[in-house]
Amino acid sequence: MINTTRAFLLLLLIVPTALHADAITMRASVRMRANGEPLRLKDIARFTGEKVNRFADLRVASGVASLEAFEIHVEEVKGLLEEAGVNWAQVELAGGITVVRPRSTSAARMGLNLVDESDAVKPEIAEGVQSALGKASDPMATFASLGDWAGTSPVIDEIIELVRSEWRDQADRVHLDIDTVALDRLPSNVGTIMVRSRGTTLGVDWFDVQVRFTPGAEGLRPTQTILCRVETRLMTDTTIAARDLRTRRVLQIADMQTAPKLLKPTDAMRMLEPSSLVGRKLVEKVESTTPILWSSIEPEIIVKRNDSVRVVMEGAFSLSGTDAVALERGSVGDRIKCRWRMGDDPFLAVITAPGEVRAGG
Repeated sequence: MINTTRAFLLLLLIVPTALHADAITMRASVRMRANGEPLRLKDIARFTGEKVNRFADLRVASGVASLEAFEIHVEEVKGLLEEAGVNWAQVELAGGITVVRPRSTSAARMGLNLVDESDAVKPEIAEGVQSALGKASDPMATFASLGDWAGTSPVIDEIIELVRSEWRDQADRVHLDIDTVALDRLPSNVGTIMVRSRGTTLGVDWFDVQVRFTPGAEGLRPTQTILCRVETRLMTDTTIAARDLRTRRVLQIADMQTAPKLLKPTDAMRMLEPSSLVGRKLVEKVESTTPILWSSIEPEIIVKRNDSVRVVMEGAFSLSGTDAVALERGSVGDRIKCRWRMGDDPFLAVITAPGEVRAGG
């Protein structure tokens, strides 16, 4: 009798769990889709069990790239699931409200209309926007010039000043993607704010900004910190493919043309003119209008250790040509150490052609 009672109690504990072994749990907060596609249930909820997987692609919101956050309530999801034929004896729906937040893009910040009634992404480029946004799925679409970012918020204005102070006369070429979602965590009643970069902003592909603040009154020492990541791109006259180019192709002048493109600063430093790439072999496929980067070219040692090289100074310096000694060997696009004379400190330069390097840019 005792064993029977125990078995019955154990059955009572197991059965409810088994009935709801499959569950759909709504997330508290998600971001909109980058390409304007409709939101699916899998985008706003977590799935447990095999029986709920068939509802993963259930459409819960249209592909409108709204500029403001909106909410999806559990009652709405429940109704959609019932229309799709859910069996509530086998599936449990948990959660309350999912907040769908806009993506952090320069297009959203400038109030652009990103989608039309057909859900196709067709950005309307606002006047004065220097970065080519292209499609919303374009990874460069989130970047904007310093002028476009100016006036967005006091903290962003401080970030812009940090960049201008280091890039100086090259600052107009700089485009940024600032993590505004991180900055949204700043309280509305913030008092004292201190903004500083963790490391240099010059010549790097990204950097972190430390925002220290005090909620409340001005004048108090900042006690809280937020880290904001900033991605950097540089508008550069770029060598691009004039047509689709296959792997192992030996480049000819007709294969290439130039156009302004946003590049990582580390790639922009190694960008080569078409004349310097003639006769070089590709190590990967390059699609039409895509930049031909140094990493796409088969390495060819053209500068050896102790070679005399002509140094071309660019950037903040006037153009000139002076001889130096290479301390390392390398191919076109490589950064090597050079020295003016015996006893001088070495400096870094990029190999641009046989016997020639570029420094200061």
